[in-house]
Amino acid sequence: VINLLPIGSIDATGLLTVRDVMGALIARGISLNLAGRATEWRLWAERRGFETMSVRRYPTLRQAVRELAPLETSLVPEER
Repeated sequence: VINLLPIGSIDATGLLTVRDVMGALIARGISLNLAGRATEWRLWAERRGFETMSVRRYPTLRQAVRELAPLETSLVPEER
């Protein structure tokens, strides 16, 4: 999960890097997930022709972890 909240802007180099990282992750069977700035990301990507980038977006990092942790059992705390 990449937390977008501390990111104020993304330039072309940043987007190309995200695209490259996403390709490498997909090749390994790993999905890219973004937290925060969903509206800003969507509008920015649409204006630049990158709306086809398939990433899951969550409103907060906490929500992303809560929803994704059950998918990765090593991240789920053991019950006591």
